[in-house]
Amino acid sequence: MVKKRSRRLRKKLYVDEFAVEGFEFSCSVSTAKQSDYDKLLDDFVEFLEGNDLIAGAGAGSSSFDGFIMSDFRYQSATDDDRKLVNKWLSEHPLISNISIGVLVDANS
Repeated sequence: MVKKRSRRLRKKLYVDEFAVEGFEFSCSVSTAKQSDYDKLLDDFVEFLEGNDLIAGAGAGSSSFDGFIMSDFRYQSATDDDRKLVNKWLSEHPLISNISIGVLVDANS
């Protein structure tokens, strides 16, 4: 059953033309020093901000994963963003076993 919703409600619920997409990522981190790990996270945040992306991420002693989306309201991350994040992670010497997910609805 398809629900008929007003444009205002579709926008408020982030559905249909207002749906926002993002993607998951995960990787392994190999470092023994906390300062190297902190530098990696700082560099990653700087990279995301420089490319108008935001992330909700979690990190452990040997892993790093999260969800990335556009920093702009009502805009989705793109396949180009996925490639850019994959490239950045691949080029970092402390990171291995990278997995980049497909674009999915960030609000469902």
